Amino acid sequence: MKERHATRKPGIGIISAWLLGVAGLVAVGIAIGRPGLASPKPNQCVTCHQNDEDPDVSKSSKEWLTSIHARNGVECQDCHGGDPMNPDGEASMDTAKGYIGAPAKADIPKLCAKCHSDVVRMRPFRLPTSQFQQYQQSVHGKKLAQGDQNVATCVDCHGAHATLSKNDPNSAVYISNVPKTCGKCHADKTRMAQYKIPTTQLADYTKSVHGLALLQKGDRAAPNCASCHSAHGATPPGRTEVADVCGSCHPEQEKYLKQGPHWQAIADSGGPKCIDCHGNHGISPPTDAMLVDSGEHGCGNCHSEGDKGETVGKQIHNMLTVAKLEMDAAAAQTSLAEAEGMDVADIQADVPAINTTLLEARVILHGLSVNDISGKIQPAREQIAKSLRSAKAMQAASLDRRKTLGLAGVAVLLLAGALFWRWSLIRITWRAGQSGEVPG
Repeated sequence: MKERHATRKPGIGIISAWLLGVAGLVAVGIAIGRPGLASPKPNQCVTCHQNDEDPDVSKSSKEWLTSIHARNGVECQDCHGGDPMNPDGEASMDTAKGYIGAPAKADIPKLCAKCHSDVVRMRPFRLPTSQFQQYQQSVHGKKLAQGDQNVATCVDCHGAHATLSKNDPNSAVYISNVPKTCGKCHADKTRMAQYKIPTTQLADYTKSVHGLALLQKGDRAAPNCASCHSAHGATPPGRTEVADVCGSCHPEQEKYLKQGPHWQAIADSGGPKCIDCHGNHGISPPTDAMLVDSGEHGCGNCHSEGDKGETVGKQIHNMLTVAKLEMDAAAAQTSLAEAEGMDVADIQADVPAINTTLLEARVILHGLSVNDISGKIQPAREQIAKSLRSAKAMQAASLDRRKTLGLAGVAVLLLAGALFWRWSLIRITWRAGQSGEVPG
């Protein structure tokens, strides 16, 4: 046993050493490739600035270590120039080595474009390379080119050193963080004063249909600022393009709008567009009342009483209102039938299809064709009427059942009374027989 144990021991040692070696290599690989860790190469910039007396400088160095740039080999000298391999701090910041220090704001977009406009360099990351070109055409880019230092550049949105992937929930450009990021500037009254731009956009968006869907419900399909204004090519949508911007998410509404009289009015006078009826940043849920409302977003805001537009609005509103009242009545009767124990599953199964049809009618109304809307609503009303008849028939059947049961109950009670009366007579006769008396 001892000999066998002795002969196996070296084998175990070799295997253990091999396993430890593999584990060590894996550990090193993980350490090098782990997100948030920089390249293991010595870097004089990091060595000095991590412990810089200036807390902002120290913070920047530490933020870079956790950035997506550090994770993918983009180092200090790629943006700031210099020689990070030189252990001499002064020599590492030699302008002959390309050291520029903090880049001028006007140079930042072009500096970022050194990498982000390079197709070969961006291919592994599947990133587009048109951002710089788009930025130059944007309001931000044009004003920066004119010398306006107040506008946003790449670092204002993506961060300078703590740059994270747009898919990272902590990133300033993560889909649900974009409104707040844009709001840093656009909700700042002092900053926007010189441009005469309102600063309520963020507050309006937060309470809007879009904002509630994205920020509270977590619906990532809901639009944020960049969805309508673009990200790098940020530009306010003009009145001539609003329908197409909204139509990228609402294609059916756009299709019917272009078939209706409003589209011709847009060509003739520039309106009304989507924002005239629905608003822009503070979009509220549309209601049927808008068709007869004279408020800011109602048909009456443009149309006078008695004109064709006002008449069409009333006709459509009347059709939708009647259908809704009929549906409410059918729902109420169905609830009563269900409360009486009737099987209303077949009636309830039709409700989603009816709701969908009425919703489609509200989409079609963007074309403002009374005949088209009527043609869509009428089948729904017929189905509603059928549901109402079925619910009432169930209630009538339930009433008949109750009447039958009531009559049966009365008959049982009468029979029970008659039997009791007969039993009483028999009992009286029996008692009389027992006493020798003749019952009177």
